[in-house]
Amino acid sequence: MAAVISYRGELLQKFNKIPRDLDTDLKDLNEDLADIIIAYPKMKKILGKKQWAIQDFMDAAEILGRMCQLAFWEAEEVFKAYAPEDWEDIHDAYRNEMIDKYFNGIEYTDLNNFEVDFDIYPYQVSKEGIKKEGTEGEGCRTITRTPVILHRIGECVDDESYKYMIMYKTITGQILKKWVDPEILLTSSMKELINSGLQFTDKDISELKFYFKQLLNNANQIPLEYTANKNGWKKENTVLITGSYAHTAAGKKEILALTEEIAGAYEVRGNKKEWIENIKPLLDFDLIRLKCYATVAALIIRFISVRSFIVHNYYESSGLKSVSMQLAASLMGNPLELIKDADSTKVGIEKTLEYNTDTPIYFDETSNNKEFQDVIYMIGNEQGKNRGNKDGGIDKAGKWKTVVQTTGETPLSKGQSTNTGIQMRVIEIFEGIPRLDADYIERVKETLDNNYGLFQDEIIQRIFKDQDKLRLFYKSIHMRFEKARTVFADRTKNYFVALAVAGMELEEVFKENGIPEKDPIEICKAYYQKTVIEDPTIPYYIRALDTVYSWHLRNKKAFEYSKELDPDGKYSIKGAVELKGWITANAIYYDPDQLQDYLTEKGFNFERVIGDWKDKGILEPARSKDPKTGEYRYKSWKATTTINDQRVKAVKIPFDKLRSVLNIRDEDMQDMKNSNEGPDIKEMNVSLIEACDQFLYENPELKNITHTPEEVTGLFIRSKDREELLIYGKKEIIKAFELCKKHK
Repeated sequence: MAAVISYRGELLQKFNKIPRDLDTDLKDLNEDLADIIIAYPKMKKILGKKQWAIQDFMDAAEILGRMCQLAFWEAEEVFKAYAPEDWEDIHDAYRNEMIDKYFNGIEYTDLNNFEVDFDIYPYQVSKEGIKKEGTEGEGCRTITRTPVILHRIGECVDDESYKYMIMYKTITGQILKKWVDPEILLTSSMKELINSGLQFTDKDISELKFYFKQLLNNANQIPLEYTANKNGWKKENTVLITGSYAHTAAGKKEILALTEEIAGAYEVRGNKKEWIENIKPLLDFDLIRLKCYATVAALIIRFISVRSFIVHNYYESSGLKSVSMQLAASLMGNPLELIKDADSTKVGIEKTLEYNTDTPIYFDETSNNKEFQDVIYMIGNEQGKNRGNKDGGIDKAGKWKTVVQTTGETPLSKGQSTNTGIQMRVIEIFEGIPRLDADYIERVKETLDNNYGLFQDEIIQRIFKDQDKLRLFYKSIHMRFEKARTVFADRTKNYFVALAVAGMELEEVFKENGIPEKDPIEICKAYYQKTVIEDPTIPYYIRALDTVYSWHLRNKKAFEYSKELDPDGKYSIKGAVELKGWITANAIYYDPDQLQDYLTEKGFNFERVIGDWKDKGILEPARSKDPKTGEYRYKSWKATTTINDQRVKAVKIPFDKLRSVLNIRDEDMQDMKNSNEGPDIKEMNVSLIEACDQFLYENPELKNITHTPEEVTGLFIRSKDREELLIYGKKEIIKAFELCKKHK
């Protein structure tokens, strides 16, 4: 009768690939592995695979390390036995990630890689320990039989603080690497290293401190690595930090992320082919494309001088709002780590912004947080609050530049007349993805759970390649959008142009990966038209005020400046120009007839506008005091004053009212109170470049090298509506075309 073999015995017969040296190995890892398989059946399934993916190694490491407390070298023996070729191909970044997650964060190095043998007077260091030379014929004294050296120096790109990586041999013979603060090596805090497996006593500490000081005297010979507390562009925009990686034009390098806030979000996992195959149908929707553009836009707005803004997608409880956000986030990293719950405190959101500057930020379901609107100003202002610290000092406010994506079932600002400042910081899109097959959506979710960060390197390298051209791209695309009629629309247009520039970068990456291209400019123009130009939700009186302020900006040469602003008469009206109003240090005075004609031309009811402006306290008209009640009442909606020795009667709108109602920053006011350049110099220089670039866009044949800048300039000057640009002179226009043709 055949002997009955237990299940454990069957496992030992089948899973016994790990070699054992009977002379040196105290235990048989195959025995341990059999017990692990019994406790965790998933391990058996992994071991039975012919080919292991990265996720298989991660899952196995979680079982072996976190759940069963094996050392990394033991897990590595399992990998070498059951997936030798796949383990050989695993990138170091994944190995270190595995160590950090499942093996106590200490990097294990094979003993054979720790061949140390050097003298650094008066110390001799070898794999046998650290010894100190004796004096006057005395022999060497052993300080410790567990040698330790400085393996790396870590320089923090945020605050220039330092960490040191030590490499050491423990009392059990393991070779480990560990990041420590400088005080651990140079003060009595060195005692902490005893718990890490180093062998020395209190009496040895002073010797070891001097030993490390000697090593640091030769710091130039120790490899330097970056560390970081925060994401973002560093080192004069030559380095981009995303979590545990430092990206340069030469490629990506792993670094030590010093804060949990950024450490795990930008990992790379899965198979790009699988991502493309399962996600491609969704990429055909323009809404999905726009969200992907917003992900990339966060990386580039610093280079195109666009302020931080929010892209808010609101819709009822269907529409795949969250799934589409996960898809956009998966381009760069792990959606589960990148996407935050919007139901967070204002301080928590502020810290997320501070630690993730220049990288995309996502908040899901703003409907769960009624106070989320309170942070919208803060996001657009790109700065938090100064706060006192426990030492009695002040912690400086965090700063950021980013594009934030949010979802919810309700809008953040639309229809709310008191929140114009919010509206000027938010793109709001009421749209969802049509109902799709449930099985397909489940496949998409599973794909995004297991495949992400796969386009991270390509996107960032594309940005490095085009970094110096991004501003020119922005100017060129800006001219292809419909001209904004209001300050509100003009600022929001900047956001859509930024998304279009980001879209150009992303579409190049998609093209290289076989994903059908779409036109990002046309997509962004369409959303700009739908959400801004045709948007009926901005209150009537605000749209009217925005319209007349924009009218002033476009016609500043038709306004007379007070002598207080222009004592030398540099900006005085020249020639036959119809006067539209006056500018003083504190207000704009609009000619009543000119203002009425313009507002009527733009479709506004003039009487209603004046009435609304009076009710909202925007006008500063003439008032009289009621002798009975003592209260002031409107005498006229026109204000009378003296400007440049001339008595004028006009519609007065103080700059303070413009600032508060339209939420315009002081630097955007363009009232020229403190300007030394004049009203239009900076703006006109930009206009010349844009006009030349637009002319080449309309006449692409002139981009050819056979047409010289001089020739193109002649054609440009003779074309219609170019007379005002002749103030620059022909030489300046030629220079502008030289620049535009150079970067065509």
